[in-house]
Amino acid sequence: MVSTISRPQVLKPTTFSDFRRIGKRKMGRSPADAKAIHDERQENRTAPARPSLMRFIVGRRWIMDRPHNVAGIPLGSHSGKTIDRINDARKKNWVADGFTCDRSYLRVIDCGRYKGSWSGKTVYNYSRTVESWGAVVSPSRLYYRIETATGVRSKIAKAPKGWSWNLDDNGIRIVNATGVDYHPTASDLLTMSPAEIAGKARDNNRIRKSAKRQADAEIREAKRTAAQEADIIRRAEAEGCMVCLADSVRAGNCSAGSVNWGQRHGLAVGRHYKPTELLAMGNGESRRVALAVASAMRRHRVEMDRGYCIVADHR
Repeated sequence: MVSTISRPQVLKPTTFSDFRRIGKRKMGRSPADAKAIHDERQENRTAPARPSLMRFIVGRRWIMDRPHNVAGIPLGSHSGKTIDRINDARKKNWVADGFTCDRSYLRVIDCGRYKGSWSGKTVYNYSRTVESWGAVVSPSRLYYRIETATGVRSKIAKAPKGWSWNLDDNGIRIVNATGVDYHPTASDLLTMSPAEIAGKARDNNRIRKSAKRQADAEIREAKRTAAQEADIIRRAEAEGCMVCLADSVRAGNCSAGSVNWGQRHGLAVGRHYKPTELLAMGNGESRRVALAVASAMRRHRVEMDRGYCIVADHR
């Protein structure tokens, strides 16, 4: 008969005394630090794990949590009209196309019922919601998926030297060491190389600097105080001055960043808003909001002198 010697069961350390018995030399750190790291790992282990990027791509995205490095990409000039699956020529009341991290679909918006002689009939608006999203795989690589007329286009975009991809509150952006950044749209990624997108970031930065110099010069020339400047904004608002997305783009802000900023604050893409309302929302991004308001006021002055406005200046 062969006798077997049972090995003593080794328990994982969980208390401060357990870690103290192991000894500092084996752990490479103090018992208190090792216990804190263990507790943190145990706490994170109980939290639901986010799906990996590959599982998110092939899985049922409409019920899955998004990976931390994934964000939607605004469409820009890219349109869902070319995608037959979500475009119905018989439908009316189309609103602006949207973007999603899910597969493309036709969104039906219930706007309530008509009043008066049309009472009882429901009003519906329709929006083509296009799959358009990206994932920052590493600082130098961006993976994106955008549906086009010929199918879903997925690709890795490599950042040029001196630039990197990352995520901020306004979505995916390309940024350099000095903080010059640009949030690309779907149309940018489909038609431009990463180097050209970086060039667009530099161009926008020059426009912003020029707009700021112009605004500062106007204030110095008129010798206006902050209170007088606020009064001028209120009077322009009383005349009908409103701010739109086109004003933000003319001020040197990127279209995608402006759209995402507006969505975070509950603003619609095709609408106009009061300058004081937007300035109140500015918070940490008040400088860029102020540039958009200044651009809108310059456009408003030109329209008042001319006696009419041009629709293209508001789109």
